[in-house]
Amino acid sequence: MGGKGKIPPGGVNSKAFENHSLMFPNAYPPHLTLWGHDKSDDTWKMCSIIHARPRTGVELIQTKFDQLDASDFDYYIHWQGLDRRLDCWIPWVDLRSLEDEPEEGKILRIENDGSESHHGGMDAEYLREHENNTKLKTILKIKLGKHLVDTWYFSPYPKDYQNLDVLYICEFCLNFFRYETEMNRHIVRCEIRHPPGNEIYRDGKISMFEVDGSLNRVYCENLCYLSKLFLDHKSLRHTVNLFLYYILTEYDDNGYHITGYFSKEKHSKNNVSCLLCLPQHQRKGYGKFLICFSYLLSRKEKKVGTPERPLSDLGKASYMSYWGKCLYDILRDESVNQYSIQEISSMTCFEGADIVACLEERGLLHTLSSGEPIIIANEQLLEKLKGESSVKTRIADADKLHWIPYDMYNETHELNLPH
Repeated sequence: MGGKGKIPPGGVNSKAFENHSLMFPNAYPPHLTLWGHDKSDDTWKMCSIIHARPRTGVELIQTKFDQLDASDFDYYIHWQGLDRRLDCWIPWVDLRSLEDEPEEGKILRIENDGSESHHGGMDAEYLREHENNTKLKTILKIKLGKHLVDTWYFSPYPKDYQNLDVLYICEFCLNFFRYETEMNRHIVRCEIRHPPGNEIYRDGKISMFEVDGSLNRVYCENLCYLSKLFLDHKSLRHTVNLFLYYILTEYDDNGYHITGYFSKEKHSKNNVSCLLCLPQHQRKGYGKFLICFSYLLSRKEKKVGTPERPLSDLGKASYMSYWGKCLYDILRDESVNQYSIQEISSMTCFEGADIVACLEERGLLHTLSSGEPIIIANEQLLEKLKGESSVKTRIADADKLHWIPYDMYNETHELNLPH
């Protein structure tokens, strides 16, 4: 039976994985630091133990767990200094004590500069709960349409859909299944071929759909489950009825295939709450397109917009690159001698603080002794922006947007209601 249901308040694995050393007393304990062999690049890196499980072939008899040796286990590890999406299972044979240092040429030393944390601005209690609930990926891959995709993070799918090598997801309705046979039976019956809601943008084979969380609760909850597999910092504490979801799709003869999305809270100054381009569709320019589209909606609303914080490292880099490209296009105009931050904000609908942050990072903004910021847009400094602007970016065409802002729609609808 396909999976549906309300998002639970916390992860399903928080207690089960608190301390595997109680169940497996001879396994390496949690938090132990070792050398680990990363087969993806044939290097040794420092890692820490998160969890253990008896390796395949080891007889699982509860009364004999204390007779198992450390070598009888596989270990779920975190590569120190790297993002948690790279956490993985490795066998005992690929681990060494710190004293047993590998050959220098095989070691990759990674400086931990604190960039692992993507949770700035979140309260400490929530962060503790988050770390406890999401320390272990319990779904290793998903099958979405024709794509088999490695997951990056834990997602709180219902308990019956945890601890799977592969979770099967319908790419049109986003219902999920434990078994491929279930998925195949569902596909025969499923009549949905595009996201529920209104198609508000079409450019060739690219379409955007606006989906209201209060009208399409199950679809939006399933979308949140899916996106949490690839977003470490995403919070599922809020109900979907508070949000609008903008789904980016590719069209072919079989239907409209989801490639990414962003959400925005209905009554918020932020024009993006969460943004994701699915891994199998990255490097197509869709991430920047979604950012561009969010500002297209802001211009239509005549409002300044900014993404909700905190931003992940990848998210911050994408926004900085997009802002830099747009600012270069403005500042390279030789017919204008002077711009203020407010003028640029009015032209772009970027929040002033975001403009300042982007210009400061590239050395184009200086502060006078009076405290007034001034933009230094000489040719040499503009080159820092030019490199980013030369990268081809999918642009959201305003002429192809057919959309009424949510607040304006509600006002119009209320005026037409019978009294």
